[in-house]
Amino acid sequence: GPFAGNVRFAGSGINGTANLDARGQDQHAAINAFANNAVIPGTAGLSVGRAIITADATMVPGKPEVVADAQIAAFKMGDFVIKAARAKVNYRGGQGTAQIVANGSSSVPFELAANARLSPEQYLVALKGKANGIAFRTANPARIAKTDSGYALSPTQIDLDGGKVRLAGNFGPGISMKARLDSLDMSIANAFVPGLGVGGQASGSLDFAQEGNSFPKAEARLNIAGFQRTSIARVSDPVNIEFVGRLVPDGGEARAENSLAEASGRCCRTC
Repeated sequence: GPFAGNVRFAGSGINGTANLDARGQDQHAAINAFANNAVIPGTAGLSVGRAIITADATMVPGKPEVVADAQIAAFKMGDFVIKAARAKVNYRGGQGTAQIVANGSSSVPFELAANARLSPEQYLVALKGKANGIAFRTANPARIAKTDSGYALSPTQIDLDGGKVRLAGNFGPGISMKARLDSLDMSIANAFVPGLGVGGQASGSLDFAQEGNSFPKAEARLNIAGFQRTSIARVSDPVNIEFVGRLVPDGGEARAENSLAEASGRCCRTC
């Protein structure tokens, strides 16, 4: 049957209590936990400056009920850092909501706000934030439906400061993703690769698929208008580029054409 009693825990900078009792035939737990300059043993390099977590959970078979509120500051795991974050979950009977706001860095600084509506058949997720100063948001909530083999992402548009991206895909034993770019400002890449110095607007498609551990397949068809490269020494003349590339298990091929010259090439899997 369910356990009953009070559990106190302390160590490595984490303190709290878990009150256990029965809700009918199901295990219930009320948790209050606090962290202050906590360092978690292990190889991940995980540390938490401050945290306050309250949770109320009932382990109903197949439909757990969870109401939780977590506040975290100065969380670090390797190069991944969360300066401050708060998350709330209210999930009962297979239905519920979740919200999170966070800011931190993972190679680039980020801000994120997410709202999700949860149900047994699907999740609806709305996102808004910034990555290295570049704003992004979902035009409409992303729909993630459960399938027999995993999850399916319905076509979802993400609006950025410069351009739009539409995504769709399936996730399970295999992965397939389709991306459609609409006048995407290529200077966005400069925020993630300092010194890259590229410009122009990209439109077209990127498709990727992989089954288990098999060799992936990919196909790209891109039109880049006004492509430029800027360096300390010079700024290149803008050119329009049409690129077609394909990657398959037995090799790949790529072809690029621009307004000034034409180049094409083929490569094998090992090059």
